[in-house]
Amino acid sequence: TLTINAGNTPTGMITDTAGGNDSWNDPTNWDSGFVPFGPGAAIIPVGVTVECETAPPAYSGGLTLGENSTLRLRHNNAAPALGTGTITMNEGSVLLLGTNNGTTISIPALAVDGNATVEGGISSSGHHCTRNFDGEISGTGQLTLVGTRNNTMNLNVANTFEGGLIVKSKDGQGWRLEANVEGSLGLGDVSIETLVTLYIDANDVMADDAALYISGSKDSRKTHKLFLNGIDTISEFWLDDVQMDDGTYDSLSGLLDIDNNPLIGGDGSLIVSLFSTALIGDADENDVVNAADYITLKTNMGQASGAVLADGDFDGDGDVDWADLQLLQTHYGETSAGAAGTIPEPGSAILLMFGAAALLRRRRAIADRIRR
Repeated sequence: TLTINAGNTPTGMITDTAGGNDSWNDPTNWDSGFVPFGPGAAIIPVGVTVECETAPPAYSGGLTLGENSTLRLRHNNAAPALGTGTITMNEGSVLLLGTNNGTTISIPALAVDGNATVEGGISSSGHHCTRNFDGEISGTGQLTLVGTRNNTMNLNVANTFEGGLIVKSKDGQGWRLEANVEGSLGLGDVSIETLVTLYIDANDVMADDAALYISGSKDSRKTHKLFLNGIDTISEFWLDDVQMDDGTYDSLSGLLDIDNNPLIGGDGSLIVSLFSTALIGDADENDVVNAADYITLKTNMGQASGAVLADGDFDGDGDVDWADLQLLQTHYGETSAGAAGTIPEPGSAILLMFGAAALLRRRRAIADRIRR
C-alpha cells in the first residue's frame, strides 16, 4: 500500500503493491498518477516500504512517514526523494540512506513525532559517507541514529526534539557522530553505544538536565570514544552501566572504556551535575551573569587550587582559568527565573578578554583537528 499526493496538501490513499528497487519513481504507485514534484508533498502510509534508486523530481511540500513505514534510498541520485520540506517521522518509521560509498547527503528538517530511526547506510553501501543534518530536529519522539562503516553524521543546527537520542552501529562497523553547535544533541538523554565515537565540538551541545550514557568498545580507527572539544554541563554521566560521580571529566581524568583504552580525548571538559540546576557563570548567585561575576573571575584568575563558585570556578575543577572564562563568555547576560533588572553591555575590558578566550579556543580547535 502506498499513499502519496503530489499536490500542495498530502491527501488521498490508494491500495497497491509498491515493490521493486525503484518504486518511488513508478507513477502507477501514486494516487495522482505521477511522481511528486515542485510544491507537492508525499505520504508513505502505515507499514509501507518504498525504495528509490534513480533520480526523482525535486519537491518541497514535505514528506510524511507513517507508523512503521520505510523510505530506502539505494543510490546517491535518489537523495531528492527526501524533499526540501520537513520530514515528519511517526512511530517506528525509518529513513535508510543506502547511497553510494563516499557520498554526502544533506537531510532537511525532521519532526520526530514517535520513536524513529535514520540509518546512514547498509552492509553493502553507504560506507565512508557523510550525512549532514542541516535542518532542525524537533518533536516529542526519540531518534535513533544507526551508522555503518566509517560514516560521519553531522548535527549542524540546534535541535529541540525531546525524547532523547540513541546512537548505535550497524553490522559491527565503527563510525562517528559530530555535535557541531550548541544544543545540537537535543533536549533529552543521549546514549552512545559500541563502536560509535562522539565528537562534542561546541559548548553546551546537551541540555543541562540530560544524561549521557556511553557503552561498549571504541572504533578501532579512533584513539578515543569521546572527544571533548567544548565544555558541556549535564546532570548524569554513565559509563558501561556505572554512574560516574559528580565532577569535571576531561582527557586527564583517567577514565577507560570497556577495553581499557583511554575514554576521552580533546581539550574540553564534561561537567556532571554540579551546576546542572544553577546559572553557570553566576559567581555571586544573584541570578544574573554580569560584570560583577567577571570582576570576581578576573580577581581570582590563576588560582590553582581550592577555588569554589564564589571565586569564579564555574566548571567545578578547583581552579580559576581560561575554561572558566569561556563559560562566563558563553553565559554572559543570562538570568534565572525571577531575576529583575537589565543586563548592562559588557565593558571594553570584558570584551577584550572574551576576544582572547575566543582566539585561544580557535587555536585549540585547529590543533585538535590536526591531531586527528
